[in-house]
Amino acid sequence: MSRTHAPHRNSSRVFDRGALGTEDLGRLSLRLALGGVLLAHGLQKFTVMGVDQVGQFFASLGLPAPELAAALVSTLELVGGAALVLGVLVRPIAVLAAAELAVASLTAHTGFFADAGGWELPGVIALSLLGLALLGGGKLTVLGALVRRIPPLLR
Repeated sequence: MSRTHAPHRNSSRVFDRGALGTEDLGRLSLRLALGGVLLAHGLQKFTVMGVDQVGQFFASLGLPAPELAAALVSTLELVGGAALVLGVLVRPIAVLAAAELAVASLTAHTGFFADAGGWELPGVIALSLLGLALLGGGKLTVLGALVRRIPPLLR
């Protein structure tokens, strides 16, 4: 019977089972990158473009309830992006954002390459978000830090 994660005799505690490991660092890097991209696009929708203009764009694509969709998408990107960075509600937010970007890939983008308006970038981000949803946020989260500080009897 093979052991898949047996720590090396001389390995540091950081990479031992039960401590922080490369998987947690990988999850953190995904959360920071994907959450940062979502957060930036949410800020752009609220401050640069305006939610009304986003709604007009959604209407031009023929999306139903474009004003409501614009408000929901803008909020998901802003609040959801910040939540991913902090490690709060990672799985549900990653699934919702992946669905949003899948719809964007199918409705707002034609062709493949991003420089020609294709779905390359939103498609890759959507698939990466699905991966994050499957992995979860890891130990390096705000909630993880709070839970570790709560006595076991109160968890």
